[in-house]
Amino acid sequence: MRRLLLLSLLVACLSNLANAQETDSLTLNHDDTERYYFLTVPESYSPDEPLPLLLVFHGYTSSARYIRRYSGFDALAEQEGFIAVYPQGTLLDDKTHWNVGGWTLQSTTDDVDFVETLIDHLTGEYAIDTERIYATGMSNGGYMSFLLGCQVSDRIAAIASVTGSMTTQTYNKCDPERPVPVLQFHGTTDPTVPYEGDERWTMPIEDVLMFWKSFNHTKVLPDPQPLPDIDPEDGSTVEHYIYDNANTGIAVEHYKVIGGKHDWFGVRGNKDIQATQIIWEFLSKYDLNGLR
Repeated sequence: MRRLLLLSLLVACLSNLANAQETDSLTLNHDDTERYYFLTVPESYSPDEPLPLLLVFHGYTSSARYIRRYSGFDALAEQEGFIAVYPQGTLLDDKTHWNVGGWTLQSTTDDVDFVETLIDHLTGEYAIDTERIYATGMSNGGYMSFLLGCQVSDRIAAIASVTGSMTTQTYNKCDPERPVPVLQFHGTTDPTVPYEGDERWTMPIEDVLMFWKSFNHTKVLPDPQPLPDIDPEDGSTVEHYIYDNANTGIAVEHYKVIGGKHDWFGVRGNKDIQATQIIWEFLSKYDLNGLR
């Protein structure tokens, strides 16, 4: 039954993929630079009913077009009724990036301001529920999601990171205005963003989780929940950690992929979980006031 459900989700994602490839990018001028993005608005959209907005950030050297193709959020946007936007990063040494510190420290792009400008633009064009704006991303896009959680928590209701982390600059200056629900996926053998961190540019995942657990005043559940090993051939298993605040409902959750690498889980690498579906299920529970 579970395999049939996963197959159905894959078919739905592939069906939406064709439409995504045919859609032209949109542009927005920011700091005298033409920035572009892709936008998915569900057919059910009505100006009379504000919809949530999901910001989806690509990885380092990658693109908005690519993460749109593989993540499957277009299918979910249609199914669940939200607007998805895929911004494009700028070039640093001829490589696309988000300016989050660490290895992008030489960047002069103000990506936080760009995102706020993009949000302002979209809320002017569409009926968007401004209490339900979320951020997620892969790798560098995960770092960007954490940066937004630190700097614009008054606008971003919840964040999710897949194989991302926090740079030392983001970590040391992180000062959110409110508790922020956080979801983190990470493989223990990730060769690109090491789980144990690197003191030169990225924080250990456990330190990142500890920061948000402490800031959100969560309590630790006694034991991780091992998830079923649906695909023994993918070379990895998953443990699910939940750190919850019984009073506010604000949670920090972590899917620790034992033996997992630098992948969008469910699409590549580990097949025991579907990151895209889990991300939306987690984020959509919250608005700026906490648990909905």
